[in-house]
Amino acid sequence: MNLLNSLGMAYSDMGDDENAVNFFKKVLQHYPASVISYNNLGRQYIKMEEYDRAIEILERGLKVRDEPHLRYNLAKAKAEKTKK
Repeated sequence: MNLLNSLGMAYSDMGDDENAVNFFKKVLQHYPASVISYNNLGRQYIKMEEYDRAIEILERGLKVRDEPHLRYNLAKAKAEKTKK
Protein backbone atom coordinates (compact mmCIF):
# COMPACT_ATOMS: atom_id res chain seq x y z
CA MET A 1 0.00 0.00 0.00
CA ASN A 2 2.73 2.48 0.95
CA LEU A 3 4.65 1.78 -2.25
CA LEU A 4 1.61 2.44 -4.45
CA ASN A 5 0.82 5.64 -2.54
CA SER A 6 4.45 6.74 -2.86
CA LEU A 7 4.40 6.09 -6.60
CA GLY A 8 1.20 8.09 -6.88
CA MET A 9 2.78 10.98 -5.00
CA ALA A 10 5.92 10.80 -7.17
CA TYR A 11 3.85 10.94 -10.35
CA SER A 12 1.85 13.83 -8.91
CA ASP A 13 5.03 15.73 -8.09
CA MET A 14 6.27 15.16 -11.66
CA GLY A 15 3.00 16.50 -13.07
CA ASP A 16 1.90 13.12 -14.46
CA ASP A 17 -1.71 13.40 -13.35
CA GLU A 18 -2.99 10.30 -15.13
CA ASN A 19 -0.49 7.94 -13.50
CA ALA A 20 -0.95 9.60 -10.12
CA VAL A 21 -4.70 9.03 -10.26
CA ASN A 22 -4.21 5.44 -11.44
CA PHE A 23 -1.92 4.56 -8.55
CA PHE A 24 -4.19 6.13 -5.93
CA LYS A 25 -7.14 4.23 -7.43
CA LYS A 26 -5.14 0.97 -7.32
CA VAL A 27 -4.57 1.43 -3.61
CA LEU A 28 -8.28 1.98 -3.03
CA GLN A 29 -9.15 -1.12 -5.06
CA HIS A 30 -6.98 -3.27 -2.79
CA TYR A 31 -7.37 -1.29 0.44
CA PRO A 32 -10.81 0.38 0.40
CA ALA A 33 -10.35 1.61 3.98
CA SER A 34 -7.18 3.59 3.18
CA VAL A 35 -8.15 7.08 4.25
CA ILE A 36 -4.74 8.35 3.16
CA SER A 37 -5.44 7.23 -0.39
CA TYR A 38 -8.85 8.91 -0.44
CA ASN A 39 -7.12 12.09 0.67
CA ASN A 40 -4.32 11.75 -1.88
CA LEU A 41 -6.75 11.08 -4.71
CA GLY A 42 -8.95 13.98 -3.62
CA ARG A 43 -5.94 16.30 -3.50
CA GLN A 44 -4.90 15.12 -6.95
CA TYR A 45 -8.32 15.92 -8.36
CA ILE A 46 -8.15 19.37 -6.75
CA LYS A 47 -4.77 19.89 -8.39
CA MET A 48 -6.32 18.87 -11.72
CA GLU A 49 -9.24 21.28 -11.09
CA GLU A 50 -11.71 18.38 -11.16
CA TYR A 51 -13.58 19.59 -8.12
CA ASP A 52 -16.69 17.43 -8.44
CA ARG A 53 -14.53 14.30 -8.49
CA ALA A 54 -12.52 15.59 -5.55
CA ILE A 55 -15.67 16.24 -3.55
CA GLU A 56 -17.05 12.79 -4.35
CA ILE A 57 -13.89 10.93 -3.36
CA LEU A 58 -13.29 12.96 -0.20
CA GLU A 59 -16.89 12.40 0.92
CA ARG A 60 -16.40 8.67 0.36
CA GLY A 61 -13.28 8.82 2.49
CA LEU A 62 -15.19 10.54 5.28
CA LYS A 63 -17.67 7.65 5.28
CA VAL A 64 -14.75 5.32 6.04
CA ARG A 65 -13.39 7.50 8.84
CA ASP A 66 -13.87 11.12 9.82
CA GLU A 67 -10.43 12.70 9.55
CA PRO A 68 -9.52 16.40 9.73
CA HIS A 69 -7.37 16.33 6.58
CA LEU A 70 -10.28 14.92 4.58
CA ARG A 71 -12.57 17.65 5.90
CA TYR A 72 -9.97 20.31 5.10
CA ASN A 73 -9.51 19.14 1.51
CA LEU A 74 -13.26 18.75 1.05
CA ALA A 75 -13.76 22.36 2.12
CA LYS A 76 -10.94 23.40 -0.20
CA ALA A 77 -12.50 21.56 -3.17
CA LYS A 78 -15.88 23.14 -2.49
CA ALA A 79 -14.37 26.61 -2.17
CA GLU A 80 -12.39 26.22 -5.40
CA LYS A 81 -15.50 24.95 -7.20
CA THR A 82 -17.44 28.07 -6.23
CA LYS A 83 -14.67 30.26 -7.73
CA LYS A 84 -15.18 28.69 -11.15
